[in-house]
Amino acid sequence: MESILNSEIFYYIITVAVAIASVLLVIVLVHVLYILRDVRHVSEKLRFESGHLMEDIADIRSFMKGESIRLLGSGIGIISAFLASRLAEKKEMPKAAPRKTPRKKPVAGSDKTAASSDTGM
Repeated sequence: MESILNSEIFYYIITVAVAIASVLLVIVLVHVLYILRDVRHVSEKLRFESGHLMEDIADIRSFMKGESIRLLGSGIGIISAFLASRLAEKKEMPKAAPRKTPRKKPVAGSDKTAASSDTGM
């Protein structure tokens, strides 16, 4: 009789444990489903926005291709205007006055002609 009582207690304990585990498993699965639904929502938004982003990039590229010639012309115009103003500034600047320091006179005996006349020995 005691073995039957032990088996009934074991049966009740196992039944309660399986019920608790089942409830916990259902709770975990519900949370996983919420997470997967959010991931699907985010991926749909990402797909939608990436299409718009690709259209925007194509628009920017076409704009840059059209405007690059105008910008290049403007850049060359700016550079040429800068260079012209620099040349005009150089023409307007007064030239430096000549130096007034006297040149060094050759020292006697260091002249080449003097050295050649002394070698007549």
